[in-house]
Amino acid sequence: IDFADTKDKVLVFFKLRPEVITDQNLHNNILVSSMLESPINSLYHAVRQVFAPMLLKDQEWSRNFDPKLQNLLSELEAGLGIVLRRSDTNLSKLKFKEDDTRAPVSQYEKIIAPVEQKIAGKLKNYISEIQDSPQQLLQAFLKYEELVKRPTISKELMLERETLLARLMDSVKDFRLDFENRCRGIPGDASGPLAGKNLSEVVNNIVWVRQLELKVDDTIKIAEALLSDLSGFRSFHRSAEDLLDQFKLYEQEQFDDWSRDIQSGLSDSKSDRLVILLREVRQLSALGFVIPAKIQQVANVAQKFCKQAIILKQVAHFYNSIDQQMIQSQRPMMLQSALAFEQIIKNSKAGSGGKSHITWDNPKELEGYIQKLQNAAERLATENRKLRKWHTTFCEKGFQASDMHAWKQHWNHQLYKALEHQYQMGLEALNENLPEINIDLIYKQGRLQFKPPFEEIRAKYYREMKRFISIPNQFKGVGEAGDESIFSIMIDRNASGFLTIFSKAEDLFRRLSAVLHQHEEWIVIGQVDMEALVEKHLSTVHDWEKNFKALKIKGKEVERLPSAVKVDCLNINCNPVKTVIDDLIQKLFDMLVLSLKKSIQAHLHEIDTFVTEALEVLTIMPQSVEEIGNANLQYSKLQERKPE
Repeated sequence: IDFADTKDKVLVFFKLRPEVITDQNLHNNILVSSMLESPINSLYHAVRQVFAPMLLKDQEWSRNFDPKLQNLLSELEAGLGIVLRRSDTNLSKLKFKEDDTRAPVSQYEKIIAPVEQKIAGKLKNYISEIQDSPQQLLQAFLKYEELVKRPTISKELMLERETLLARLMDSVKDFRLDFENRCRGIPGDASGPLAGKNLSEVVNNIVWVRQLELKVDDTIKIAEALLSDLSGFRSFHRSAEDLLDQFKLYEQEQFDDWSRDIQSGLSDSKSDRLVILLREVRQLSALGFVIPAKIQQVANVAQKFCKQAIILKQVAHFYNSIDQQMIQSQRPMMLQSALAFEQIIKNSKAGSGGKSHITWDNPKELEGYIQKLQNAAERLATENRKLRKWHTTFCEKGFQASDMHAWKQHWNHQLYKALEHQYQMGLEALNENLPEINIDLIYKQGRLQFKPPFEEIRAKYYREMKRFISIPNQFKGVGEAGDESIFSIMIDRNASGFLTIFSKAEDLFRRLSAVLHQHEEWIVIGQVDMEALVEKHLSTVHDWEKNFKALKIKGKEVERLPSAVKVDCLNINCNPVKTVIDDLIQKLFDMLVLSLKKSIQAHLHEIDTFVTEALEVLTIMPQSVEEIGNANLQYSKLQERKPE
């Protein structure tokens, strides 16, 4: 302010707090004082509203201000007030109301305009350096947002604000393109939504799109604050709002799909799924979604059973890892306990007769099932600990594996006796007890055959037979890997039984061939020319009647043919050839019908020809004795030609 001209109106501005001046805090944060009426008046208001509150009441300043000076300041304020009152100055009218500040504010605007021009110039230079970087450009406008809102600066930065609006429009387009490319993908994939930690797919997708919403919201807020006067603002705002609507629709679709999937699978009682459902319900509720009543009810039940779910998970971990805790040689000793534990897991049935699976809806039955599982797991774990302890004790007492040699030999001999007995029984009925071989009886290339072929069946049977014979070579007993086995001599000791099993094998294949021969008569008609056969042998009505009756009888006999034949360990499926036989009989039937039609048509043609020729002869009226004789001769010939 230029003080040289005393005629100028002098204004003094006090900024009460270290804050950025805005339209909202202008009247509360700036005290405007004038020398128009009296310097005493100005001094009084400065002391009363600026210095006294700061030096007498503010803790930071009053603590370090001399008390004597504080008293003097208080006395100054009081004295100035008395002087003003004596001079009948109405102090209350000296407070600036909002309407009274318009002139000072206008004056303030004029005074600060050159400063704003300089600021605008510096901002233009700064923005020109970073305008190629959208992120830096955005950060610059955010940093100096309050300055850019000033009318003068906003007008000066018109081009820069246009650039910012273009960048924001590009950002919205990028958000839209990114969303459209990822919204249908799998979270975490290159073409899917970005993946967060410990989030299910539906929650992850909604959180991802919410993050995009926040980014678009931020761009809208920035544009509304700084760019609302620009011509392209409306187009930008409409595009951004449309994108937000698209995000909201995607959110709702994700939630609706999740609701449908969950409600269609509410009978799933797996604890892991319920734990995930509980987490999803909690997270979706936090995101503001209203959970359907059925799902909320299940989630409430799951909340009750959360403890049981954790126990079940621990039991499952125990079940999957117990084999690693067992000593290899002790596993057979724990077989019964392990099978009992496994049986409880597999037969998770509830109710009478065990018809329904245990679900989370019945706390009592669930608690009982978990208790059974825990008891079985504890028995198995206790037995394992006991066996491991004994093993450790034996090792600590110096007990060596070599000390077990005689004991192992004893048990190997006992095992040998039991195995040989079973081996001999198996050899006697080997053809019945080998793994079953499935065979199809088919009609192919004009002949009956097996599928797989006969030789392949034979080779497979002998491979299985050889595997059974060599079982003693594979049996190790309770000896160590390097010990000589006593079981391999079992094969030589029972070699006399091999003649029997080979003899039975050949008999088995003879019976297999017989099955094929039993069906050969049925496919003979498929190996001849049916049409030529019918034309050769069928000429009278009796011929057709006899063949139609025979076909009907054969059709019933085919129905009685077995669909499957079992020859010891061979299962022969006869349905393929039965289907072929049915087709052949139907084909022969169609051929008989066709040949009968042809025969009838030929006979009708013969009759028609005879009638036509007879009418031509009989319509001639004889005029003489000679013609009468000739007519009688023609009549005799017609009688001879008359079709039967």
